[in-house]
Amino acid sequence: MLTRFFGQSKPINFLFVAIYMMVFYIVANRLVFFGGSSFITILKEVALLLLYVVGMVILNFIAKKNDLNKVNTYKIILYACFTVLFINLLQNNSVISANIFVILALRRIISLRTNKDIKKKIFDAAFWICIASLFQFWTILFLIIVYFGILFHSNRSWKNFAIPITSVSCVAILATTYMLLTQDRFFLFSDWFQFSNFNFTKLNTITILLPISVVLAMVVWVSGSYLKAIQNASISQKPSMYLILMTLFASMAIAIFSPFKNGSELLFMFAPLSVMTAKYFEREKEFWFKEVLLWLLILMPILIPIIF
Repeated sequence: MLTRFFGQSKPINFLFVAIYMMVFYIVANRLVFFGGSSFITILKEVALLLLYVVGMVILNFIAKKNDLNKVNTYKIILYACFTVLFINLLQNNSVISANIFVILALRRIISLRTNKDIKKKIFDAAFWICIASLFQFWTILFLIIVYFGILFHSNRSWKNFAIPITSVSCVAILATTYMLLTQDRFFLFSDWFQFSNFNFTKLNTITILLPISVVLAMVVWVSGSYLKAIQNASISQKPSMYLILMTLFASMAIAIFSPFKNGSELLFMFAPLSVMTAKYFEREKEFWFKEVLLWLLILMPILIPIIF
């Protein structure tokens, strides 16, 4: 049974999830892999595929290292299921690139709980978010989560609050240096900023609308359970769990402001949502309900294109 299979953490679980993600990614980008593209283009696509899969591995590391979930692989199969629901997401190189840096930033934010190397972790988290914003501008809103991390886990010194500004400056200098070397001009705000798109008409197709409905239903369904889990958590665990919840809400805001409106803008939601849903699976006692839900989530990306 799937529930028992993913209720453990063994190499076979990671191999299964990695293959599952790779198959859907290759199918979504089959024209690049098998359409006569140049070797360099295929190599870039392979690199993005690896980034996509590595994001799953880092997410598992974050949850395991910070006791966000028990020792299982629910979170990674859920992350895989959510991401492969949207073909446009798997074809959006900039979103996939930004997401890996956001996950790296989340790793540093959550690790503030150890109270070790606080300043370095704050700098790293803000730095990765700024790098992500070069691919997707509105991910800059994740800096809010950095400041909440400072409030929860540091001594609230004004120096800690100033560190993200240093990170922004460093990324601006690096971006300007790159532009000067490659295009002989300065990096401008217009190169960075992306106008929001509030035209949601492209979402009005069954192949996008149905997966979005499933994702939003999961958000509503597990949020209540996750809040109860926070209430029952230890004092040391509560800040990290609140940060996961806040990351989900920030991701939803980013999806609204994103210039993309084809499902790919939801990617940033899936890391925190997977952790929260995994916690729901751990708390839920009804075995068959979890089993059916897991089967539906795994099979849905296959069934939707066939049926519709």
